[in-house]
Amino acid sequence: MKRKLVLLMLLLMCAFTACSQNSSGVKDKADSETEESEGEKDKDSDEDEDEDKSSKKKNRKDKKKDESADEFKKLEGSWELCYYENYYGVPGDRMDDMDKSFYMSEDDCIIGTVEFYEEDGSWYADMSESHYESFSESLHVPVKIDNSPLYDSCENQEWHVVAENPRKGQTIFKATLIDDNYMIIYSEYSSEDDEYDYADEWKNININSYYKEGSPELENKSELAYLQTVTVSDVAELIAAIDDNTKIILEPGDYDLSSYVGKADNPKAYISDRSLVIDGVSYMKIEVENGQTAELSIDDPYSAVINFADCEKITFDGLTCGHHVEPGTCGAPVLGMRNCYDVTIDNCHLYGCGSYGLEASDCSSIYFNNSEIYECTYGIVSGYRMYYLSFTGCDMHDNSEYTQIELYDSHSINFDDCRFTNNNVSAEYYNDGEFVHADDESGYIYFTGCEFKDNSYGVFTNETDMVEITDCTFDDDVRGTD
Repeated sequence: MKRKLVLLMLLLMCAFTACSQNSSGVKDKADSETEESEGEKDKDSDEDEDEDKSSKKKNRKDKKKDESADEFKKLEGSWELCYYENYYGVPGDRMDDMDKSFYMSEDDCIIGTVEFYEEDGSWYADMSESHYESFSESLHVPVKIDNSPLYDSCENQEWHVVAENPRKGQTIFKATLIDDNYMIIYSEYSSEDDEYDYADEWKNININSYYKEGSPELENKSELAYLQTVTVSDVAELIAAIDDNTKIILEPGDYDLSSYVGKADNPKAYISDRSLVIDGVSYMKIEVENGQTAELSIDDPYSAVINFADCEKITFDGLTCGHHVEPGTCGAPVLGMRNCYDVTIDNCHLYGCGSYGLEASDCSSIYFNNSEIYECTYGIVSGYRMYYLSFTGCDMHDNSEYTQIELYDSHSINFDDCRFTNNNVSAEYYNDGEFVHADDESGYIYFTGCEFKDNSYGVFTNETDMVEITDCTFDDDVRGTD
């Protein structure tokens, strides 16, 4: 009996052990299956994450591609060079601190074009430039986007394009949009880039400005020379505004230069002996607001109203200028010019008692259009070493007492469709009372389609061989000579 009990206990222990092992095996198998399931889940998660990253990367790439396409689309088409700026200094200079020159392409006889186009999904540019007899071009140049500013102070800080010759590894140009119709091309060189060994370091920056074909700016390209427009209402504001590449709009009213008592902080414009002196200015226009009336005057008979010195590309439009003094007392002109080039006086009224409407020396390409010179004490114009002085559609009347048109060593003087009325050359004065006087050094003077009426003088001119009169009418008091 005892033996049977022991045997039964052994059997129970074996059964318990077997059950424990079986239970452990099932648990281990379940754990293993769970781990495998979790591993597969992690693997799937990693794959999903990789796919998500890849998708985001692709989306960014596609977005970048779309943005590049948008930028190229803005550039697509033909662009015309209108003006260019040159900055010269030394390495490390900021552009604002460098010497600057400005040129209109038409004035410098330069024709430049750039055309952007798409071909087989890629973008290209054709660039050409001609200057007199020289010509250069770069065709079918690949263009790519660079998502950085063209230069530090560029208005477009987002992107620019680079046109590069892949065979030579040569950058043809770098450009960016400033406005929808306005593109610039930028280049920079320095003594460090040059193969020659210069004694002094230098840096040169060129910015060429292009406008898109068909843009309204191209309808009047001369206006592009004015990089800023300023409206003024008094003498102080006028003096402060005078600068290169500036259009100044005068509000209607009287601008009495004699009343200015301040000290002008402008090296290009200041008051000297009550005259307004404009010194060394280029590409400036002064016009009256909305075709109204603005008058510049002084009360000093011995000073010009305005003196121009070393100026070029200046335009006055719609101004009235003169002396507020008793008639017959003036010894200075309304406008004085010295060493000036390409000055245009449009729709202006110059009155006395200034000595002459214009007194100029060492000037060329001076144009008066649809303007008036009247009541001057000496005459209409006096010129010394002038080349190409032109009056078109002008009225000259009630001027006296000396020779009305007096020229020395001057050439190509033209009067077209002008009217000369009631101008008087006193018999008391020199040159036999000549209406036109030119010395032996002067060239031809042309009068075409002009009308002379009620003028009084001794003889019309002393230089009959050098004065050409075509289709003019005369109804004057010609006294002759004694």
